Parts: sequence; structure tokens; C-alpha cells
Amino acid sequence: MRSLVDSHPDPYAGFGGVIGFWRRVAETRDALPDGGATAAGFLSLLRPLVAGVRDAHTTILPANRAYDAEPAASLGLEWDVDADGLHVAAAYEEGNRGLLGARLRAVKGVPAGRLADRMRELTARDNEYGNLVNLARALRDPALVAELAGDTDPVVVAVEPGGSVPLTPRRWAGSARIARPSTLDLPAVGPHGIAWRMLDDVGYLRFGRLLGYREAFEYARAAGIRWLLAERLPDTLRRLGTDPIPSTVDDQIAAVPTACGTIGALVSAMAAAGSRRLVVDLRHCPGGNSLVATVLALLLYGRDALLDVDEGYQIPPYSPLYAATHDGRSPAYGYDFGAERDWLRARADPAVRRRRNAAGLAELRDASPSLAAYPESLAGQPLRPTVAVVVDAFTFSAGVDIALMVLRLGATLVGVPPARAPNCFIDTVPYRLDHTGPHGTVSFRYSLAFPADPARGRVLTPHHAKEAGNDPDGTVRQALRHLARSA
Repeated sequence: MRSLVDSHPDPYAGFGGVIGFWRRVAETRDALPDGGATAAGFLSLLRPLVAGVRDAHTTILPANRAYDAEPAASLGLEWDVDADGLHVAAAYEEGNRGLLGARLRAVKGVPAGRLADRMRELTARDNEYGNLVNLARALRDPALVAELAGDTDPVVVAVEPGGSVPLTPRRWAGSARIARPSTLDLPAVGPHGIAWRMLDDVGYLRFGRLLGYREAFEYARAAGIRWLLAERLPDTLRRLGTDPIPSTVDDQIAAVPTACGTIGALVSAMAAAGSRRLVVDLRHCPGGNSLVATVLALLLYGRDALLDVDEGYQIPPYSPLYAATHDGRSPAYGYDFGAERDWLRARADPAVRRRRNAAGLAELRDASPSLAAYPESLAGQPLRPTVAVVVDAFTFSAGVDIALMVLRLGATLVGVPPARAPNCFIDTVPYRLDHTGPHGTVSFRYSLAFPADPARGRVLTPHHAKEAGNDPDGTVRQALRHLARSA
């Protein structure tokens, strides 16, 4: 509990206050069996406590599960989320091809609505779309299915259409992913996490995991974020196929491709084609480092456009855990309300915002040599395209930061509201329970993208909701139609 209480901006809010929090801690402690608990049993007791914080960035995982790893065995179905609940997006067994698009109705006789209610008690979320994302992921994990629907065999899933279907947990590694065909030929993001293509005369930019670009690690080096450099940087190089991995951190960072180079190549291609329309695809973007949002905005719109952007503000509580994971570079322990005061002053005097934003851009350029060395305008003047951003419920963390950045610069949003709330707890430090093994992350900032609009801060609602249809890339089609109308 020490990591949570010391590091989280407000661990008590989800419990109604300090007493409610410590009451739940006491209840969890009292629920421990006299003879001790198994690792799985102990984790089951801790899940509701962590979920009660109601912060999607504060997590707990089994001792042997990496932060982004799939379960060793799964039930062989992937689920997608929209306003009506969950539907089957993909299968790994030919016999289940007919389930594609079917709606979830029940698991082991437990109705979908009841499963969603139980999910709130097991995993934290920012909003109800986040809870459905958690449920979609849980239904791939036999251990969580047992907690949600009872530890009985077999696992029978009821869908509509399709009826009741028995599923057997197994390893699906190497099995072909079966999904409905797309009407578009879109690039895969790959381990770099960023890919682009021209779709006729429209630029298309896709983001996946946002820890495969060099600027993120340059920033981590400048900020002294040791754990990210020690854990995530080698993971990135392995995904990129770098062999051998360089011995020094500086050489490891230099081996990672830049976001500036990838996005800059798209901007150059658009300028050469005379294109002023762009689709930014953030579906299933799980986040990572949000510096790429600034890179994108700089290369599309230029520095001057960013000076007037109102990004809201953040409140960090500096703690011993923060200092330990950030190379000791922590101010005096406690809450820092400086950004909030600056934001309030900027509401009355726009010049304050311009100075604040200029200082922030200068700080990022100082932290990232790749960003500092890259020209802000690749075509003599900023491209300033008309942008449509595609989001889904799985758009999370830094993915939402990208959407928010271009939204403030005039972009249109298409799709399903993301799981991450615009006003949320964000930025994490890792922890591990030394004696029992479960590990996870704790948020250390309170971020308000819309400080004056709490309702908008809970759910980022697209301008155009996802239309019904069988095309898995239908929302990209929607975005292209919107851009065609706006031309």
C-alpha cells in the first residue's frame, strides 16, 4: 500500500475518501485465509482493492506476466467494443469463423451486463468504455473468465447470432487470425509503432504501441527515467530485431528509428502530391510516450500554431518512488500546483500560454536531439492539412494525447470513445510486491485536458460515431468520406 499511498495523486477518491480506502484495505487483510493464500488467491483478493482506485493506469498483474503480454493460453476469440457492447472481431479456429460480428450475450450463463458489473470490481477503468475494454481482454484469459463467471468447465459463450458455443483454452501461437476482410490496404505498424501510406491523394498515418521511436527514449534519458531505459528500451530493440543489442544506453537509443523521420516522410510525400488531407488512425493504440503528439503537431502545423494550444495542465505529487525511478531527479516531496497556476493565469492573459508553451517546446527540443535536429517545416511552410482522426475504445494513454493535440488544432474525430478519459490519472512508475510477486504500475500525475469541462473530461466523444457495417476498417472509410466532403 505504501507505493499507492505515497505516489498516486488521489488513491482515496474512488473509495469516497480516506476512511473508505483504509476500510477496504482492512477488509482485504481480514479476507486472507489463516493458513495463507496461493499466489492466484492473493492476486484475486488484491484486484478489487486496486480496481477501487478507478484509475486505468494503476494496475496489478500476476508475478510472471509482463505488462503487455497475452495469457499463455486463451479462449481463441478476440472481442471489439462499440456503444452496444462486445462483438467478435477475430477467431483462431476455422470452425468459429461464423461467429465474426456476433454480439456477446453471456458466458457460462452469466449475462453480458452482469459480466460488465463484475468487471468493475476486478480491474480499474476511467469510464464505461474502459470497462468494456477490460472485459474484452478478460474474455481472452481463462483465469479471469473463471473469476467473472465461475470456475466451472466447459466455457460456454452465448452470442447472437450463433447461439451457445463451447470454447477450450489452448495456446494459439502460430494459428492464423481469422477476421472479416478489409476493403482497404492499410500498412501494419510493426515494432516501430508508426506507419504511413498515401491512399490516392490522402495521407494515412497509423500509430500502434508508442515506445518504438527514438525521441521517447531520448526524453527518458534526459529525464533520468532509469526503469524505462533498463526495461522498455531493450524490449524495443528485441522487437525491432536488433542483434546484437548495443552495450551502452546511448548506442541503444541511436539504434531506434525516429518518429521525426517516419512522420516527416509522410509530410514530404503529401507535399509532393499537393495533398492537404490526412487520416490519423489511432485504433488499438495502447499508448507509450506522448512526445510523438508534439512531433506530429510540429511537423504538420509548425511551431507558431502550437503556442496558442490549450493543453490543460497536470498536477504531480513527487514521492520517494518517483525519485527512485527518475534517477533521483525529484523536487521536494509533495504536490506541484505550478502548472495549474499558470493555466489559470493564461485564461486571463493568452501571452502567458504562449510563453509557457514556448518554454515547453524548448525543453522537449533540449531533451531530444532528434527533434532538435529536425526541420519544423519540410515544405517551406507548414502543411496544415485537414485531419480526421480515427479512434476506438482501445485507444489509450498517449494515443489519446495524440487525438487531443490534433483535435485542438482543428481535427475531426471519428469512431468509438476511447477507454482513457481526457481528465485522468496518468504517467506511471512500476512497483513489485517483494514477498509475493504481483507487480504493476501506479499513476503519478493528475492530468486535466479539459479543466473547465468535467463532463467532456470523462469521455472523449467523437464528432462522428462509428457506423454499423462488416468492414473492420469501416471507420477509416468514414474518415475518408468526411475529408472528401470537406475538400
